[in-house]
Amino acid sequence: MGSSSRLTQVAREIDLQIVTAQLNSPERLAHFFGQVLQEVGQRVRLVESLDYRADRLGSIFSYFRRNPDEALLYARTADHPADQEAIANRAYADCNGNGNVESGDGWRFRGRALKQVTGRANYRAFTEDHAQMFGEQIDFEAEPDLLETPRYAVRSALWFWHANDLYSLADAGINRAAADSITAIINRGTDSYEQRRENIRRLSEAEVFANVCRFPSLARASKTRNEKRCLDPCCSLAIGPRQSIRGPNDL
Repeated sequence: MGSSSRLTQVAREIDLQIVTAQLNSPERLAHFFGQVLQEVGQRVRLVESLDYRADRLGSIFSYFRRNPDEALLYARTADHPADQEAIANRAYADCNGNGNVESGDGWRFRGRALKQVTGRANYRAFTEDHAQMFGEQIDFEAEPDLLETPRYAVRSALWFWHANDLYSLADAGINRAAADSITAIINRGTDSYEQRRENIRRLSEAEVFANVCRFPSLARASKTRNEKRCLDPCCSLAIGPRQSIRGPNDL
């Protein structure tokens, strides 16, 4: 599936869930997509890449800071490609509900979807809340690859946004404090705070989401295949030819 087709499906799914997920204002959407752009990039990559050099592994993951010899063994070098499965199983072992290195949980539950859901515990939490939020019972812990599909990639991001009340932080406006507070919840240890702020600022200044209703009432929503959608015609992403969502490398 090409990135353009994937983006169209992503936009449609968000449009269908715009009220349910509290993405019903230009500010909320700018913050949401500014974060998404940093997580998945211009090509809307829905599964985490662990194709790192040894020095980068050590700067990101504590396991490889403690075990620099293994960073050299598994990272990308001039002599061999990165062993991404081995990297994931070590980097994510014994955290977020994952088992040890030998369990394979690190690779099985590596980052996926628009917000890069990572770790068995987070896949389980999404499973538990998905039926209530979206009216469909699916076991994402048993089928983690589903988060690589546009529908569930979007839904997991909307779930995370809603479950962590990130929309209320976005209501503080398009400013550094609001952006950084959201980034700290999504990926506290990232080195991309500045890039995320810039993504959000650019989206806001371009008025990409200017046609979205501001805080429509849930009473005006209808259910379509277990999904809520605002009935007001202005409540739509409706990304036009001059309102493209660009990746962080283009901003």
